[in-house]
Amino acid sequence: MKIVLLFTVFIFNSCFKVDTVDRKTEERTYKKEEKSVVSKPKVVVTTSIIYDTVLNIAGGAVELTAIMPPGVDPHIYTPTKSDLLSIARADLVIYNGLYLEGKMSEVFLKLEERGRNVVSIASFIDKSNFIEPKNFPGQYDPHIWMDPNIWLLSFEGIANKLGELVESKRAFFIESANNYRRKVEALSEEVEKKISTIPEKQRVLITSHDAFEYYGRRFGIETIGIQGISTVTEAGVGDIKRIVNIIIERNLKAIFFETTVPKRYVVSVIERVGAMGHSLKIGGELLSDSLAPKGKQGDTYIGMIRYNTDTIVNALK
Repeated sequence: MKIVLLFTVFIFNSCFKVDTVDRKTEERTYKKEEKSVVSKPKVVVTTSIIYDTVLNIAGGAVELTAIMPPGVDPHIYTPTKSDLLSIARADLVIYNGLYLEGKMSEVFLKLEERGRNVVSIASFIDKSNFIEPKNFPGQYDPHIWMDPNIWLLSFEGIANKLGELVESKRAFFIESANNYRRKVEALSEEVEKKISTIPEKQRVLITSHDAFEYYGRRFGIETIGIQGISTVTEAGVGDIKRIVNIIIERNLKAIFFETTVPKRYVVSVIERVGAMGHSLKIGGELLSDSLAPKGKQGDTYIGMIRYNTDTIVNALK
């Protein structure tokens, strides 16, 4: 891990030096040609979920870029030289925080310490809202977007950071954040009503990894993950056996894939349960750490939560 971090910082510093030269060249060219065009501030975010959230608040007032495309697992993503160059050239970098970004987390923390304009979504939310896993005392579950009521707490902070970049648009950002907040509040109420239609004994969600704890706490559904809150750690034989025993003992009927996590663990559970004479169906494929590709169901944050809810309700009801 230390080697990866040192290598990443080395590349970032190299990119930053190149970027400094590039900017000086651009400034000289700008002055020489006496151009009057003002470029939009560059905002770089990590995940597709954050991208959609910031887009709803910023509109077209900034040049917005996401490092990770849809379908990527942020826990194990390794930044490319191109990613680091984008970060170096950004006027503002927004990441999730709580170590969701795995190998990139330490880089972001170092940049914050150096005074770069880098901020986490988690920093806009009071820690009392976070879930502290029993197996990881002192750490927090990073999947905070799974509870819409928690995720929307970041909107004001995002609007304020954008307002610092484009002062003339500050009022617009605040208004957009408030409008988006109302939409997400309505979504939260919608999901609550849908989940309530599932009989209480059947409100058990088994997934590839523990990405749905916030969702479960908010909407009253028990969540069980084969892996922990991060996909960095592989699931072992003991983890598979634990899930199989729970399914058999409680006579559970469905298990769910996730789009960003390999299916082998879920398949293993299904096979072992079947060998014991128990029928277990695949409830569907849920969106956990990423939105769906553009044009597919769940390609926005609101669409993602709605898609997951409909999939869960249809399988468990």
